Amino acid sequence: MRNAALRAKWAAEHARRTWAMGVIREHLSEQPTAASVRTAARLWARDILHLADELVGARQEHHQ
Repeated sequence: MRNAALRAKWAAEHARRTWAMGVIREHLSEQPTAASVRTAARLWARDILHLADELVGARQEHHQ
């Protein structure tokens, strides 16, 4: 890929990540207590890892 294409790809990925983290931050900031912030963060992390595991499993099935 040319440098311009790589920069454009990086910028798009950065924008998507920034947006997603903003959504998560907003959700966490709505929590009423420190404990509920941590619980919500753990749930986000759990759900993201679950999605990653699903994608890895699907790729492994696809490549077999």
